[in-house]
Amino acid sequence: MIPPTPRGVRSVCVACGLALGVVAAVITLPACGKKGPPLAPLITLPKAPEEVLGRRFGATVYLQFRVPRANGDNSAPADIERVDVYGFTGTPTTDADIYKEGTLVASVPVRKPPDPDEDRPKRKDDTGKAPRDAKPATPAAPPRPPASLENGFDQGDTIVVTEPIGAAQLTPVVLKKKPVVVAAVPDVAPPLGPPPPGALLSRVYVAIGINHRGRKGQPSERVSIPLFAPSSAPSAPTITYSESDVKVAWAPPPDLRLPIQQLTADNVLDSTTIGMGSTPGAFNVYDVPPPASSPTAVKLPSPPPAGGAMPRPLNDAPVTVSPFVDPRVEFGKPRCYVVRTVSRVGLLSVESEASPVTCVTLVDTFPPAAPRALAAVASGGAISLIWEANTERDLDGYLVLRAEAGRGDPTPIIQAPIKESTYRDATVKTGVRYVYVVVAVDTSKNQSAPSNRVEELAR
Repeated sequence: MIPPTPRGVRSVCVACGLALGVVAAVITLPACGKKGPPLAPLITLPKAPEEVLGRRFGATVYLQFRVPRANGDNSAPADIERVDVYGFTGTPTTDADIYKEGTLVASVPVRKPPDPDEDRPKRKDDTGKAPRDAKPATPAAPPRPPASLENGFDQGDTIVVTEPIGAAQLTPVVLKKKPVVVAAVPDVAPPLGPPPPGALLSRVYVAIGINHRGRKGQPSERVSIPLFAPSSAPSAPTITYSESDVKVAWAPPPDLRLPIQQLTADNVLDSTTIGMGSTPGAFNVYDVPPPASSPTAVKLPSPPPAGGAMPRPLNDAPVTVSPFVDPRVEFGKPRCYVVRTVSRVGLLSVESEASPVTCVTLVDTFPPAAPRALAAVASGGAISLIWEANTERDLDGYLVLRAEAGRGDPTPIIQAPIKESTYRDATVKTGVRYVYVVVAVDTSKNQSAPSNRVEELAR
C-alpha cells in the first residue's frame, strides 16, 4: 500500500510539472518568422564640388573648383576617388547630357584622408608614464607627398584645370534626342559694330565627384564660357613710379571693339541698338612673376598647384582708360605687369592673351621732406633743439648739423641718425654763437633738404 502524499508536496510537484511542460513546448515550438530579401549595401555619393569658377584667357579656359569634403548625406570624409570635369559646346538639356555627350576635360585624382589614429598621442597615466598594458607606439607615418596630378589631391583642396580652345571645342554638340539650334549672329550695319562671330555660342562645364565604386555624385553648378574671338592683346605696358604709387600705361590694340564705329557717310541717320551688340573694350592689369627667360609674353601656369586660385587682376573691375594706378610700393624688389584686353558681348566677357611683360625694380630715390619749425633754446652749458617730426613710413631718423656763426656751412655733429625730434648739444663753448640745421634721412640713405636755420648764443 502506497502511503498518501502530503498536500503541500503534491502541489509543488504539480507546479513543477506544468512549468517543465511550458518550457518543453517553447523549446519544441516551430519558428514562425519569415526570412526577408537581402538588404542592398549602403552607397554614399560625394557632394557637388563647390566654388566653381571659369574664365577664358585667349585660347585657354581656366576652371577652378574645390574638392568636396563630405557626402550627400553630410557624412564625412567624402567617399571620393576623383573629380571629373566635362565640357559641352552648345545648350545641354540636362546635366547628364554634359557628361554623356560632352568631353572629359580632366580627371583629378583624390587621395584618402590620413588616418587620425596615426597622429594620436600615446596614452599616459597620472605619473606621465605609459601604463604597462599600453600597446607599443605605432611608428609615425611618412610625410604625405605634395599634392599633384601624380600624387593626388586632398579633400578640400582648390584645384584649377585648363582646356585649350580648338576646332573640337568650337563645334556644337548635336544631341541624339533634340539637335541644338545655334542662333545666327545678327548682321548689324555700321555705325554700330556687330557682335563678334560666335557671340551666342558657349561651352558649358561641370565638375562631378566619383566615389570608389565608380558612381557619380552630385554635379557642380554649370559654368558657361563664351567662344567668340577676343580682341588682340594691348602693347607692352610702360611703368613709372613715385614713392606713393606705380602707374601702368599701355596702348590699346588696333582691333579694339568700340561701341560706335566711324561713320562711312555724312547722311547716315541716327539709330538705336536692337538686340545684343558689343560693348566698349576694357582692360585687366595683372601682377605676374618675373619671366624665367625672354620677357616677350607671360603664360599663366597650367594648371596651378593645389591651394592655388584663379588668377585675379589688380583692378576690381575692367578699366577703360590708361594708366592704372597701383598703390602698392615696395622698394628693392622687381615688379612685373601684363595687360589683357577684355572683350564683352552683353553680360559675357573674354580676355585676350597677355601683353608682353614689363618688369622694373622699384628703387627709392625719393628723399624725405625737410624738417620744419626748427627752434633753439640756450641753457647753462648747452643748446637744446626741437622740430616737427616727419611722417614718412621709411624714415630712419635725423642728422643735426652745426657751425659757428660766420665760419662756413654747418656740418654733422652726430654720425648716426637719431629717432627723436629733439636734440641737446652739450659740446658748445660759452659765448660762441652757433648756427644749426636738421636733415631727415630715410632707410635708403636719402637725405632731405635742410630745415630752416636757427642761431643761438651759448651761455
